[in-house]
Amino acid sequence: MAKLNLSVPGHLKARIDRLALKFNLPQAEIVRLGLKSGLPLLEQVLEAEERLLAEIRLYRSQASNRQPG
Repeated sequence: MAKLNLSVPGHLKARIDRLALKFNLPQAEIVRLGLKSGLPLLEQVLEAEERLLAEIRLYRSQASNRQPG
């Protein structure tokens, strides 16, 4: 398993700690579960944002190419 060291704000660390205690799991497992469930959602959001920005660029390009008339 690859290692990943990261820093998180105190409020997130506190939430991880509470979940670890509540469900008797290691903090690392809480983080792994969060990433496993959250990454697919993040991918979808970023892909949707990418498509939206492409549509906006296309719209602006078409609007600037229109001849007044």
